[in-house]
Amino acid sequence: MDDPIGSQAIVHAFNEWLYEDWGFEYVDRIFTTPIVNLGTLDGAITELEWVLARGAKTILIRPAPVAGFNGSRSPFLPEFDPFWARVQESGISVMFHASGSGYTRYADEWSGVEGEMRPFEFDVFADMSTSDRAIMDTVMSAVGHGMLSRFPGIRIGSIENGSKRLKRVVERMDTTYGKMPHLFAEHPRDVIARALYPEGAAVPRRGVLVNSLLSGGAENAP
Repeated sequence: MDDPIGSQAIVHAFNEWLYEDWGFEYVDRIFTTPIVNLGTLDGAITELEWVLARGAKTILIRPAPVAGFNGSRSPFLPEFDPFWARVQESGISVMFHASGSGYTRYADEWSGVEGEMRPFEFDVFADMSTSDRAIMDTVMSAVGHGMLSRFPGIRIGSIENGSKRLKRVVERMDTTYGKMPHLFAEHPRDVIARALYPEGAAVPRRGVLVNSLLSGGAENAP
């Protein structure tokens, strides 16, 4: 992550392998998901154009701040608007899948250790304290930093992150909106209702699940 250009080269190599072995659409039933790394804006747009030209139906973006030459920052800040403008123009959907998002360092400070996220190696405190933060902060940033209002045609999906966590996102957005509504371009609930596709929300069920989140339900959501 200390080398944005190198990171984008590695991601492109993965996408090439994925396309060569599967393609981005297999017999109109399996839609593989190439990754786009936003470490550099130009590199991200180039990768997006590459996957679009090969028929990708969706892309994956890491639910975390972008590690770039100027340090870490949200991928939803205005400096990334040229990328999001192209996403909206193309109509491709954007997925955020549970992953190593860099949050292990916060748990490490409490546990007095140094390490990194390792798939399927669980730590009790880290799971309790940080497992929900990445997707919550990602969605709140997409709303709070205004990207989903500047580009209302964009659709995002939360995959294997848990719908209960998104209920807490709605609660926190409501609290902030109640304090300072003048800082929002539109009500955050309207943004969520329009843009978010939680896991388990196939098109026929999406309205039910999203309405449940917005109404304070989702106790039985995954």
